[in-house]
Amino acid sequence: MNNTIKVNSELICSCRKYMDIKTLVCFLGVDLIGDKADCPFCKAAQQFCVNTKAGIYTCFKCKAGGDLFAFVMQARNINFAAAVVWIMGLIAYKDPIAHDEVLNSVDFSI
Repeated sequence: MNNTIKVNSELICSCRKYMDIKTLVCFLGVDLIGDKADCPFCKAAQQFCVNTKAGIYTCFKCKAGGDLFAFVMQARNINFAAAVVWIMGLIAYKDPIAHDEVLNSVDFSI
């Protein structure tokens, strides 16, 4: 039996509600000073920036950028659905009550 998760807009919104880009990149080892850091992808000094309000990251050297899902996809070399599941796991680690709310928006199918 192969269980899969159907990624829908409600699940994506729930992940965004409970996980911000700054917390996520720091959890994955990026040493932010304010909103800037060395890029984890191209290693360019102080070219990586996060915008918490917009929920995005950008490297001005290698042009990497996107939202929290894009960051996890690039950092962990995984697809979108796997990135959603990975972020759900991080939410569970940080806040089990929030994780329960995220799980309520999941459509498990076989």
